[in-house]
Amino acid sequence: MTPEEKALLVSIGSARIDEALLSHTLKTTATAGPGAGGSSFFIRSGNRRVRLSINQASPVRIVADEDGVVVLYEDKVITKGGIEPARCHCPEQAYITISERCIYNCKFCPVPKLSGGIKTIDTVIG
Repeated sequence: MTPEEKALLVSIGSARIDEALLSHTLKTTATAGPGAGGSSFFIRSGNRRVRLSINQASPVRIVADEDGVVVLYEDKVITKGGIEPARCHCPEQAYITISERCIYNCKFCPVPKLSGGIKTIDTVIG
């Protein structure tokens, strides 16, 4: 997946996917970002990984192929890869989520509309 392909997928934020491709360990509930509050999954292609919310009205479609999955946008292949477990949001990176709120109101993102919590200093340190 090229940076441009990843940027396209991030800008859309969702995909249509056959639920049969997702076992219970591959489906997660997002607490931040474009998929917040809904079901989502991770797709990896090369060294890039993207979280997409599940949306049957999305212009992006994920279909199975012999080596994993193919990502289609407007019926054109964007990239090929695999669905992977949501063990952590950013593998090989460390970050601390302090708030599940946001002051911005990006059109694609439901986070400002959710009433997420803010962690205390003791929670972050502990």
